[in-house]
Amino acid sequence: MKEHVDLNMISRSPHTSAIITGLVLLEKEGLIDLSVNLCYDRLSSYPHPHMVEIKISDKMIAFDLLDGYNWDLNRVEAYLNNVDFYFKRSFSKEKNLMISEKNRCKLNPLGFNYHVTCPGNPIDISDHCSLKDYLKRLLGVKPSTYFVPSVFEASPKYKKDNLKILFFTRLWEINESQTAEFNGEIEYINNMRIQIIRELRKLYPHNFIGGIQLSDLAKQCCNDLIMSRRYTIRNNYLKLMKLSDICIGSMGLHESIGWKTGEYVAASRAIVNEKFHYDVVGPFEEGRNYLSFGTVKECVGHVTYLMEHPEVVYAMQQENEKYYNEYLKPDKLVLNAINKAFGRSE
Repeated sequence: MKEHVDLNMISRSPHTSAIITGLVLLEKEGLIDLSVNLCYDRLSSYPHPHMVEIKISDKMIAFDLLDGYNWDLNRVEAYLNNVDFYFKRSFSKEKNLMISEKNRCKLNPLGFNYHVTCPGNPIDISDHCSLKDYLKRLLGVKPSTYFVPSVFEASPKYKKDNLKILFFTRLWEINESQTAEFNGEIEYINNMRIQIIRELRKLYPHNFIGGIQLSDLAKQCCNDLIMSRRYTIRNNYLKLMKLSDICIGSMGLHESIGWKTGEYVAASRAIVNEKFHYDVVGPFEEGRNYLSFGTVKECVGHVTYLMEHPEVVYAMQQENEKYYNEYLKPDKLVLNAINKAFGRSE
């Protein structure tokens, strides 16, 4: 008998797209019956907008897709009192100590995040197409509905030589209204990204594809690294990503794991990623699924190692394809969480 799932949709935040996509896919696969309740007027009763809430039988299950722990603790505690399981994208046992002991046990790691959709996804429903959207489409920019799971997926492919390295990224603006600590983190993130791109361009001028997205800040501090708009259009970028062999990931805001890393896993790429500050679900292992760095030198060293060992690149791609199919594919991501909540084996 199929389980009935009530989805309380409190916003159309892109952060929540993978979870809602997973639920819609599970219904299409005949595994659940899904009812969608639009609860935008109840947003204030939730800790933040980047959440999805479902009810199955007598269990209330929440998915938290926030970048880190930049939340109102009192609102989180009040909300946790009324849920049974709370799956958090940015999950840290150490930071969970701020939660009361009675609610802490409800928290579970969720894993990677990326913006993905599927036909019939209520997150994509819009009343109209704006003039801006229409002009974007004339320029070749695909609408959000284009980015279904298959657009990200690619199979591992062994290449003996001429491997390609990819790192496209953006810079974050420093703002006086933000805390000094947060601005310091932004400055660190920007500097790390700029230095990595400079070093890889210098070392691998014919194999490295990457640069910084156009912005006023990028014009000021690294104009020579700005990529052409045609490469940073998302659908074009994903094509380049799937043609690359080694992909670089850097830390996101609030020490989060960047969405690009989730995309790399979905595309079965070999990954060199800045060290994780949060746990992910399943066996995603250092040395097997990715190589971790804390400095520019370490990043470049790992890239060089992979360029010299194509068999390791291929093995890592195979491991990431396996992880994607078992833990990150939207329907599996959600199904695994539901099974966890009901004490079933995944």
